[in-house]
Amino acid sequence: MKVAVTGANGFVGRHLMQTLGTANVSALGLVRATIAPEGSPALKPVNYQDTNTLVQRLAGCHSLIHLVGKAHNRGGNHLGDYCAVNVDITLRVAAAAQQAGIKRFIFVSSVKAIGDATKPGEPFTNITKAKPADYYGKSKLMAEQRLQEFFKGTNTELLIVRPPLVWGEAPKGNLAAILKWAKTGIPLPLAGINNRRHWVSIERVCDFLAHLATREEPFNCPTPLLISDDQALSTPAAIEQMLRAQGLTCRLLPLPGTLWKLLLKLPGLGKPVAKLTGSLELDASHTWASTGFKPNRKKAAPRP
Repeated sequence: MKVAVTGANGFVGRHLMQTLGTANVSALGLVRATIAPEGSPALKPVNYQDTNTLVQRLAGCHSLIHLVGKAHNRGGNHLGDYCAVNVDITLRVAAAAQQAGIKRFIFVSSVKAIGDATKPGEPFTNITKAKPADYYGKSKLMAEQRLQEFFKGTNTELLIVRPPLVWGEAPKGNLAAILKWAKTGIPLPLAGINNRRHWVSIERVCDFLAHLATREEPFNCPTPLLISDDQALSTPAAIEQMLRAQGLTCRLLPLPGTLWKLLLKLPGLGKPVAKLTGSLELDASHTWASTGFKPNRKKAAPRP
């Protein structure tokens, strides 16, 4: 069985290629033509705008895992900028996959297609009504819907996966800034934040995607699949575990709740503060039951 992976040079893509290789799965990694494949015979350059070349590359593959996407503001911060990658390129790859006879198309979306925050005791589930709060989430939801329309009535099985933030060795955005600050030894004003957020380890993501891609029998999963680690953590607990994994001590100081509320109202600070203090819980039990995937509990520990 041969599995194709788009965005194979990215964080998830690199680890996924290793996971597939360890499992003795023949893996084809696709990377943008402007990026050197780094000498690996498993990585092939491709122009995602060139459907004919994509079809040729995908010939003989059973499944395709689509990882290419735009998550950050580099190069533009408008809905159209996100849709150009998360929707348009995704649909071009889907068209090529169908022409190439791909049996299963696995689209890695995001929990942000549902929303940014949950209420206490009300985790997102596979049937939670989607209300994305930012351009990234809106573009991912749009891609999901367009893919469902595109593959309806075809012989290609569509699976949609919605992960939360992935634990990894090189975090980005607010988390990267917090870790950089923590490594200076200056106490972080995060003690007292009692939120609950689900994360997912890179190992669990890759194990799950490999499970989806390599099963011969079709799945019966018409709704998107949420994945996460088992335990929801508060922001300070997550930071503490990541620093501990690097042999560093986490120093935290409390910040009055009234000050957090004030920061939430300040222009430019509201959204980052909400991510630090808000909750985002997921219930992935339906995913494990419907796909037959058995998470490796030993691989779920957060890492920097």
